[in-house]
Amino acid sequence: GAVFYQDYADFQLNTFLGIDIPDHWMGTVNWTPLLSEIAGYGAGVTVGVVDQGFEGAGALSAAPEAYGPVHEGQTHGLEVSGVLAGALDGEGVMGVAPSADLVLSNPFGANAKAELEDVTASIAQVGAAGASIINLSLGEAGYTFSEGWVETFSDPDVVANTSDSLFIMASANDGARPENDADFGQPG
Repeated sequence: GAVFYQDYADFQLNTFLGIDIPDHWMGTVNWTPLLSEIAGYGAGVTVGVVDQGFEGAGALSAAPEAYGPVHEGQTHGLEVSGVLAGALDGEGVMGVAPSADLVLSNPFGANAKAELEDVTASIAQVGAAGASIINLSLGEAGYTFSEGWVETFSDPDVVANTSDSLFIMASANDGARPENDADFGQPG
């Protein structure tokens, strides 16, 4: 019933196979284009996307500045970019910051897996390109926030290039429990 339709609609929308309907998350969070208007449509903001590479613009008005490979069949970077900066045209996925500039760095190989050092290099790369917001829709299986992030965020290149950046992180994609989280120690 409804769950199948929702999944089917997302598949169609996110892979841009010709069906253009609003994405389900919009109604779920009471999203409206007015929220983008209030925030200035993201004008003057550069958003870094560390995700799978893609060619062209998809739902975006222009293709992002992109680094790294493009592998056939990998669409997650396109989907995330559409949610971030898709056109506010009243059709299909509409982005929360359609006037933002995007810079994308792909740390993933053809097998859709990324090594920690490649993710670290991608974060530093989008930071060096001027990203003040960096989206990381990726994670390690079994963790909500793995120990590897401690090493990544301590890397000298990441620190030097992202000191004024806000990070948006995926969390608990596979339902992992908090006892698997990274330990940053006690504040203070």
